[in-house]
Amino acid sequence: MGASSNCPRHAYYIDVGQPQSIKVPCQPIKDPTWQNRNYYNAFCPLNLAGMPTTEQAFRVCTGKTYVESKSNMYGGVYAASLLDLVINKSALTYAKPSPYDYNFSPITTQVCHDVFDTAEAWFMVGPGASGGYWDAANVSAIDVTVQTLKWATGTAIGDR
Repeated sequence: MGASSNCPRHAYYIDVGQPQSIKVPCQPIKDPTWQNRNYYNAFCPLNLAGMPTTEQAFRVCTGKTYVESKSNMYGGVYAASLLDLVINKSALTYAKPSPYDYNFSPITTQVCHDVFDTAEAWFMVGPGASGGYWDAANVSAIDVTVQTLKWATGTAIGDR
């Protein structure tokens, strides 16, 4: 039948801030200690420290197009298996163990990732080897929309 009428009427909300468009410039990986250089050849650091939130929680989204490349050769998109969002800084120093590792979130068209307890994140661009159609050296920036997230509570559904 329906929901029980003796359930408490408390609700939890997430207040989503105004969207800000951010162009995240990319650069080649030159640090030899980054073991994931076998999988990636470039990174794009997203600094969230300047965003107005005390919770350090953010929603990072891509649109229909989100990759800037030389001569727009990829049409604004990139292979999901070769572009990941990383929020655990220690993951930058070890080789990606599998395509399903939870520290590496694939980036695709019109997707959002909610990230918590961090003021920085990295877009990692592969493949590790240069040349071929997909080449990290051709990616100059990742375009995203970022919104702050803040927990809000209400005493009844609809209360704000």
